[in-house]
Amino acid sequence: MHDQVMPPWDRIGPRWKGLSVLIVGQAMGSWGAAAMSVAAPKVGATLGLPAAQLQLIASAFSFALTTFMVAGARLGASAQRQWFSIGAIILSLSGLISAFAVTWWMLLIGQLFAGLGAAILVPQVLSLIQLRFTGPARAIAVSLYTMSLGAGVAGGLLISGTLISTISGALGWRVAFFLYTPIGLWLALSAQRHLIKSEEHRGQRLDLGGLLIFILSLSLVTVTLNVGSHHGWPIWSILTGLGGLAGLAVFAVYEIGVVRLGRQPLLDIGMLASSVVPPTLYVVLVTMGGYGTLIYVLSSYLQSGAGFTVFNASLIFSAYALAFAAVNLLWTRLPQRWYRGISPAALAVLSIAQFSLLKVIKPEPALSGLLALLMLSGLGHGAGFGALVARLTAIVPHEKVPSISALVNTTAQLGVFLGIAFLGGIYTNAADPKTPASYASAVLLILPVLSLLSVVAVLCSGWVCSHKTTGHD
Repeated sequence: MHDQVMPPWDRIGPRWKGLSVLIVGQAMGSWGAAAMSVAAPKVGATLGLPAAQLQLIASAFSFALTTFMVAGARLGASAQRQWFSIGAIILSLSGLISAFAVTWWMLLIGQLFAGLGAAILVPQVLSLIQLRFTGPARAIAVSLYTMSLGAGVAGGLLISGTLISTISGALGWRVAFFLYTPIGLWLALSAQRHLIKSEEHRGQRLDLGGLLIFILSLSLVTVTLNVGSHHGWPIWSILTGLGGLAGLAVFAVYEIGVVRLGRQPLLDIGMLASSVVPPTLYVVLVTMGGYGTLIYVLSSYLQSGAGFTVFNASLIFSAYALAFAAVNLLWTRLPQRWYRGISPAALAVLSIAQFSLLKVIKPEPALSGLLALLMLSGLGHGAGFGALVARLTAIVPHEKVPSISALVNTTAQLGVFLGIAFLGGIYTNAADPKTPASYASAVLLILPVLSLLSVVAVLCSGWVCSHKTTGHD
């Protein structure tokens, strides 16, 4: 066990074991939403759940991950290794709860615990990478970090899809959720053995007031999107939605006040004053939102509308995830003079691919075209997201690492949550279980919105990449 504090490393070398633990941990953070999305039809059939409850459970992981991500980042301002292990242990517990759930609310609690564990674990990954690596080693580590986002999705899809397809009845999805338990325990033990202890900074207190306001505000938004949309948007749902938005505004004002009092805020709202942070966060929001939307609606469309098996549906969407993962291993090998243009060009590919999906989504989809466009979407998303995050870490001052980690990770998970809760809700309302062809029509409602949002992301990425780095990388 290594308890000494060490300077950042400029090469990977023998530190690959510690980096591997971080990458697997990040992959588990991406696994949850993917596993639940592909399992949703089987879970709904087993527990007899209506669409509203099933969508609520599907978004529970992303909800908990989003609401507690900022707290996880702040807790990890010191003792990142310890908090990484705590998050892994909570993930293990969530696997037991989800696997043995006999009611919808037990599964909901299990998914909330999974999101909570990931919210504590995931922020430590990027912070430890940025604090423990420098120079070329950091570029490699960041590319592996972004690669693990796609690898986690692919793993969640393929492994869960295989288990659900090969194990009859409800046992398949229960075993898929149970996998969290052994993997989480391995992460907790390996972190203590292979991750070097970080320098501890005493005196920082968690902003509980800000955390409470944030949780309550996002809860109101969740109720509006997941419940209100299935009841024809009654007046109470509009009021809760407005209350949630007002609460988020109060949260921003409250956090500014916390900074003025000299205390540590939950989110460093002051970072939004930077000319490069807001456009970067927009790109993160819409690209991860597009991913969350597609994985939810395509899993449903392929299984319920096109008649694909769980495994085949998982295999098809994994083309997106694997392309996302692969491109983040490759783009860093391109000449450095190309780096400024990688993200805008990749996001343009993403937008074109999303719009082109309109031609292949049919009651009987054109399989080759669907696979090709999903791969292009994954390539565009992966390179656009990865190159932009790497650029931002090189522009922002080193001491702002925890703040950037909180903002990037929270925004990414907020995008996934909103994609499933909002656009997924529009899809669910438009799809009629009695009419399989309606599932394809429902997907076609979503794709132009995603493509348009990605066009704006191209412009935002170009603006950020035009700025010079600070040289601390």
